[in-house]
Amino acid sequence: MVSFHHSLVPLNPEVLFEAPPAPSSSDCPPRRNSYTRSREDFLETTKIGFRKMYYVMEELFHTALAHQLPHGFSFLDIGAAPGGASQYLLNMPECACGFGMTLPVPDGGFPIAVRSQGRYQIHFGDLLESPDRTWIAETTGPVHLVFADAQLLKKSRQRHWPRSDQEARTCLLTSQVLNGLWNLAPGGTFVIRLYAYGSDMCRNETRLIFLLMQHFETVRPFKSATYHAA
Repeated sequence: MVSFHHSLVPLNPEVLFEAPPAPSSSDCPPRRNSYTRSREDFLETTKIGFRKMYYVMEELFHTALAHQLPHGFSFLDIGAAPGGASQYLLNMPECACGFGMTLPVPDGGFPIAVRSQGRYQIHFGDLLESPDRTWIAETTGPVHLVFADAQLLKKSRQRHWPRSDQEARTCLLTSQVLNGLWNLAPGGTFVIRLYAYGSDMCRNETRLIFLLMQHFETVRPFKSATYHAA
């Protein structure tokens, strides 16, 4: 990760690790046990992802963010589900409110598992929905922190115009940057996860870093000491 110094849907805080409803027995009776196992695996994957990002954000917060964010800060979490990073920030007494962007579960995303006491709003959509335009989610006001951690999900990529994984990652990265810069307050902090897959992707990310360096006072890398892929 690298840190740089349309209607929103209110989140139901009681929804915790909610999975899609199981089909009725009339839909697929012979495969009911298989579905149950798949549903349990889905929930377990969601819980693991939630815990991982909770602790990654804890590490990032104490390493780089605590002294940069004001009391009463707000944030935007791009690629929020299942919500571990958002949950950690909401638990901080300095945090006023948060916003999230994520892929809907029916389109291949993970469920949101955040308890927020009404201080969190989620916007569902697909950053790779169209090759001709970028989905921009607007918060109710500029935020102090943007955390961009969206990842390429195979199911989502296959739903739309054909492209290579590298092209999709470049589009995803660009969409996150546009959303982040659109919603970030002056003097805010932008944290984005980079994907160095292949020489072309490395070149694209290097160009992006140099571009952002022209608009931010400081740029610094961050690598979790606990989780290899974060």
